[in-house]
Amino acid sequence: GQLAPPFEIYSLNQKAKIRLTDLYREKPLVLIFSSWGCDIFRESLGGLTALHTKFQKQANFAMVYTREIHSMGGFASYLGRVEDPATFEERVAVASRAKAQMQLPFPVLVDSIDDRVTTRYGGLPVRAFVIDTKGKVLYAGDQGPWGYKPYAGFIHHGQRVIAR
Repeated sequence: GQLAPPFEIYSLNQKAKIRLTDLYREKPLVLIFSSWGCDIFRESLGGLTALHTKFQKQANFAMVYTREIHSMGGFASYLGRVEDPATFEERVAVASRAKAQMQLPFPVLVDSIDDRVTTRYGGLPVRAFVIDTKGKVLYAGDQGPWGYKPYAGFIHHGQRVIAR
């Protein structure tokens, strides 16, 4: 029920910064935080893609690409796909490869190397939100992996926000 914290963030093509308000102005927004190495996010892609296909006319979808939670050489590195990028440019390159490999059907936004937006939203390691056209948070999933279940639909106080 609170207003979503505002942000400006680069799209994957880095041509311009995108404001949060640009993403929810016309339709509600499903906002997902994750990275390539997150096995929970990758396991949910089938259901998430199905939700996107079914509801893309009623809602916008976007992913904020975060630091690599399971980078090679890091925590649970056997899940890793890449080293955690050290620069923003490296993060953009990794996010671009991830979008292509995972065949993500929605825009990918790339957080700054200090994860300013992700930290403000408590988005690590994976998390989903639904924001209405006035900027109000309709659904704030628990931080993953425990509360991240977009394949089951988004339910807020017993009411389906977006359902399968």
